[in-house]
Amino acid sequence: MEQRFSDLIILLASGINQRRMYFDNHPKVQSIAAEFVEKLQPMLESGEQDEFAFGVFGSKFIREGKYLVGPSIAGRSLIEFAERLGCGGFIFRLPISSPDLVTFFRVGANLKDNVDSLDSARALFAQAGLSHIELSAT
Repeated sequence: MEQRFSDLIILLASGINQRRMYFDNHPKVQSIAAEFVEKLQPMLESGEQDEFAFGVFGSKFIREGKYLVGPSIAGRSLIEFAERLGCGGFIFRLPISSPDLVTFFRVGANLKDNVDSLDSARALFAQAGLSHIELSAT
């Protein structure tokens, strides 16, 4: 379970990185989005968990009070995205789709400056149509 969790975080960071280099419909961006959904959906549909959530604190990912070392090294772009948003992490819920992930990657790739507040960051997500991805408080 822990490895699967780490793999999902690394996929999110990889998606942001690929979107920085390419465009929404590029096969690499689309493939990472589809892979994330393919791995997440069964986990959430099984009732094993009702959401996929993790925190960001001290420039590291955390889950259940423990630092996730591997993803924190490999997922720097996602950590920086969370820091720019001023949030304490992300929560993913069903129904989530590949287009949701591509939008998430685009917002992550294009956001260059810090957002004024968590409310502004949440408004940015709402404006982008990211209703199944929530920002948690710090």
